[in-house]
Amino acid sequence: MEYLYLWEALTRSLVRSLQAPISESVSNFGFIVAYLIAIKFANTRQLRLSFLCLVACLVVSSSVIYDEINGWQLHLIYSIIYLFAVPLTDKLKTMLALFSMALFNGLMIWDAYNYATTETWLYGNYECITACIHVAIICTGVNWRNLIAKLDDSVSHIRYFITNTSCFLHSGVLLRYNKETENSEKRSQ
Repeated sequence: MEYLYLWEALTRSLVRSLQAPISESVSNFGFIVAYLIAIKFANTRQLRLSFLCLVACLVVSSSVIYDEINGWQLHLIYSIIYLFAVPLTDKLKTMLALFSMALFNGLMIWDAYNYATTETWLYGNYECITACIHVAIICTGVNWRNLIAKLDDSVSHIRYFITNTSCFLHSGVLLRYNKETENSEKRSQ
């Protein structure tokens, strides 16, 4: 009997994930891509930890647990995930950004508990607010001085390559021109 209940719950979860709105999947994919790009260019501990928090929240929202809990319980889990990450970060800005995500989920707990049947402003703008907070988390997790230094080095290497290439091409054209003039002088004599 227990296996039948588990099978039914797994089937409902699979059906729900297949019927998930495209906008939700695109926004989740957008968050993942943004974090991966940020991690690629500025590989910091804070970004990796924030990315793990996002992945944990996405796993919870697409698992069997999602079907078995209320909205306020879901936001409680999200809040706990981000609160666990706060003391593990090194930078104060990132701590505040992660804490703001946990605090926002705390507001969502209150909203979902008190106004479960009505659509409030917080519920209607949930995706926009979380996107802004994720942007803040990414911006605080990036070491901008190192990123600008890497960008400056890259531009310097490209400039150096172009300068040397143009000098090489220019000298090649001059050598060819000199050989052609010598050959034309020899023919004219």
